[in-house]
Amino acid sequence: MNEYQYISQKISKRFGVKGVKLKTISWLVTNFIRSSRILCIGYIIREISKFDSYLYMYVNGNLISRKFRKNGILPRIGFGCVIYYPQKIEIGDNVTIGNYVTLYNESKVIGIKIGNNTHISDHSYLSGVGGLEIGENVAISSGVRIYSHSNDYKNSNKPISEQVKKDKIIIGNNILIGANVAILPGVKIGNNSVVGAGAVVTKNVPKNTIVIGVPAKPLKIR
Repeated sequence: MNEYQYISQKISKRFGVKGVKLKTISWLVTNFIRSSRILCIGYIIREISKFDSYLYMYVNGNLISRKFRKNGILPRIGFGCVIYYPQKIEIGDNVTIGNYVTLYNESKVIGIKIGNNTHISDHSYLSGVGGLEIGENVAISSGVRIYSHSNDYKNSNKPISEQVKKDKIIIGNNILIGANVAILPGVKIGNNSVVGAGAVVTKNVPKNTIVIGVPAKPLKIR
């Protein structure tokens, strides 16, 4: 499905428009969004689009994601996002990054990779310092914290600020991560799993498993 077809489908579903009217509106909206990729007018288009938050996310997504190492079609990025070293980020098609999300990277890191049709809700924090790979069709709820790096404290003779643990996190496909979950360095979450709200994930989660609690433990198999 290309950009025009996707937008046409969304407009038809949201407003109930059909026929020639649908084609005309879809063509106008598609080209409006595409033109935001032109840097000299992208910022102006973004300001114009603020009357509709839904449209704004598409325009802002096109404007910001052009700096990513790789980006797919129709990225959506909300208000107030903070993105460090965007050249360390890869996203697939139809990725949504909600309002006030932080994507944290450093200059010499692996970075963040996000698969197709993945949604990251508002006020979440994702660290790519140790490497972060998120699969396709993943739903990340609001307030989630994913730490691929953290401070260590094993050496009492060395400042904690100088002790940093970095370990890649891999989140598979078709996964739901509930609100306010924390995922710690080195964790791997298998396909089709669910992490309950408020859980702290310190160990790997097998595929098709629901985990809850602090620390997260298996509740049942899906």
